[in-house]
Amino acid sequence: MWFLFSRVSMEIDETDRRILRAIQRNARLTKNEIAEAANTSTSSCWRRIQSLENEGVIENYEARINPEKIGLTFCAIAMVSLRRHEVSEVENFTKAIKARPEILQVFALTGDADFLLRVAAKDIAHYNIFLNEFLFKQCCVVKVTTNVVMDAVKDSLSLPV
Repeated sequence: MWFLFSRVSMEIDETDRRILRAIQRNARLTKNEIAEAANTSTSSCWRRIQSLENEGVIENYEARINPEKIGLTFCAIAMVSLRRHEVSEVENFTKAIKARPEILQVFALTGDADFLLRVAAKDIAHYNIFLNEFLFKQCCVVKVTTNVVMDAVKDSLSLPV
């Protein structure tokens, strides 16, 4: 819930925004290429990137892997409802789902379901194994509604900076 409880701890100016946009487009750019995109010197760019990293604005650099190229052709959105919302049960549930590599994203929700899980699997049979051998065995889970992703119309984690 970073968007509800986080606060900006540093002032982000237009040069920082240009740096962030360049890095979001391609994290493999050299410092010189980022500096050029941000219209600043390489040394200034380097200091700004270090500051953005130190302040937690830039959290990580990751490669984006095509799931189909590694055999993960099935994607589902699982809406999970819990039986109770006692702190210990929710903590146990979140700890368990964070440890599962096939769960790509987890969001705590308001509304009809308590959690939304984006799950990648080889196929529907493997997703069914995930449901039966893991998710349904979580003692606090009372209901799971699965929506199968037919097409990822937009799949981006880039923020509008």
